[in-house]
Amino acid sequence: MPLNKARSHFSEILRSSVAGAALSAILCFSLPLWAANAPEDEAARIQSEIEAEQQRSRDLEAQAQTLSHELEQLRQQLVTAAQDTQERENLIANIEVQIMELQAETELRQETLAERHRQLTGTLAALTGLSEDAPRAFFLYPGPPLDAVRGSILLQAAAPAIGRRAAVLREDLAALDAVRSDLNAKLAQLSSADQALAGDREHLQQLLEKKKALYQRTAAESQAANERLKRLGEKAESLKDLMAALEQERISREAEEAERRKAEAAAQAAADAQAEAQEAPPEPDNSAQLAALAAVPTQRPEGIRAFPDSGAITAPAVGVLVQQYGQDTGYGQTAKGIEVETRANATVLAPYDGHVVFAGPFRDLGLVLIIEHDGGYHTVLAGFARIDVGVGHWILAGEPIGQMPQTHLVDANASGSQKTSSGGRPRLYMELRRGGQPVNPLRWLTAGSIRMNG
Repeated sequence: MPLNKARSHFSEILRSSVAGAALSAILCFSLPLWAANAPEDEAARIQSEIEAEQQRSRDLEAQAQTLSHELEQLRQQLVTAAQDTQERENLIANIEVQIMELQAETELRQETLAERHRQLTGTLAALTGLSEDAPRAFFLYPGPPLDAVRGSILLQAAAPAIGRRAAVLREDLAALDAVRSDLNAKLAQLSSADQALAGDREHLQQLLEKKKALYQRTAAESQAANERLKRLGEKAESLKDLMAALEQERISREAEEAERRKAEAAAQAAADAQAEAQEAPPEPDNSAQLAALAAVPTQRPEGIRAFPDSGAITAPAVGVLVQQYGQDTGYGQTAKGIEVETRANATVLAPYDGHVVFAGPFRDLGLVLIIEHDGGYHTVLAGFARIDVGVGHWILAGEPIGQMPQTHLVDANASGSQKTSSGGRPRLYMELRRGGQPVNPLRWLTAGSIRMNG
């Protein structure tokens, strides 16, 4: 079923099922009393409605499974599309480096060629003058005649060397033409890659819009979670305080979830007992299916992996490392994370499977995303122009989670949601924490996407 049609069909099912569930429960429990006084056709109609609601319940459960499957497929498509986009960005970054090298080589060869041309021109001018005025120069030479003869002999002897210089000059010209040709080819390749990257990003954006439509099912739940975490962010004075508050939030959330499951089990047991006592056909409880459907986007996907104690994770963006972990940042402080200079509008990927526990502005960091990984690890990312995931969302390694701005952003305003541009390329801040303590993320990041500065 196409996504838009499924979404429309689901909305219709959801509205009718809520009302239908309440109606079915009333009809189910009171059917024996009504049937004693109602005509046979009324009893048949009531029984037909009950059977219809039972079918709706089964359809709703099937729809939940379908949407869950759609979301899983969409996640895989997003991972593939984002990987293609990042590979294209990496290709473009390498082409740009090659172009810079070729431009530098072109300038150097032009300078060398100009100097050799000046030297050869001067020598040729002297030799030409001697050749044209040789007899007159011999008689008018102010020094002894022998010196004039010697000068003539030296200039004649220099002719082969001049020929060799001319040959070198021709080789330099050919080499310069080759470098210019390579440079033009790389510029054309860059233009083509930029166009392809624009197509990749458009495809990625379409997939993100589909994902957004699925996540709208839990808008109220996500809004409540965002408001709760926004208050936490406002109270926290530092990133360390925020991480501690998020850990308490996780403990409370797990306790609430356990209580909810316990209450649902008790309610289901009571409903089953009551239905059995009244000797009526059991009416399926729609609350479980509704809860399952509402939680489809935030259900834990199958195959979520624990964060590795060793091994490679996905680089969140392609770029140049401009700040090392532990680097002196001034005033006696050291960097708790790394900073990567990226391309404008670069796509940011999830470094590993995890659960989004914070997404929004925080202090002077601007837009911040915190991902909780199994195994006691958290990834903190900052410097976004846009974040494409929300609190409570489960994400897979390599899944697109946001986009970088056009330029480097500094000086967050009071809300922390916007920053002013300082010019230059944007910078992505990445921090990895284990048990709440910062660790060096470069131990997990593979070489290739992130290059060392210089």
